[in-house]
Amino acid sequence: MQHGWNLGIACAPSSHTVQFAAKILGGLAARGMPAPIVNPSADGAIYAHWHRSGIDIELIFEGPYDIVAIIDDSHGEIESFDGDDVSLLRTSEALAEQIKRK
Repeated sequence: MQHGWNLGIACAPSSHTVQFAAKILGGLAARGMPAPIVNPSADGAIYAHWHRSGIDIELIFEGPYDIVAIIDDSHGEIESFDGDDVSLLRTSEALAEQIKRK
């Protein structure tokens, strides 16, 4: 992807951000977590999201070691979260709950 996509105004994610996101998402897959939908953002970030079983999870890779998670559970069993989750603790817990609810 090049700078200027999306009507000529969007920034491409850096190669370091792409490599970091791929490593993190590959690690989640290796632990048996479901694959997300992945999209670039016009500001150069990478979005990975899962929407299943009433749980919405979004990971925003703004750069290497810069991960924001947004988690919302329509059943109210998981506490909503919006913040830094570089350790993936909150994300992993929410993904495990999605799998359990299937």
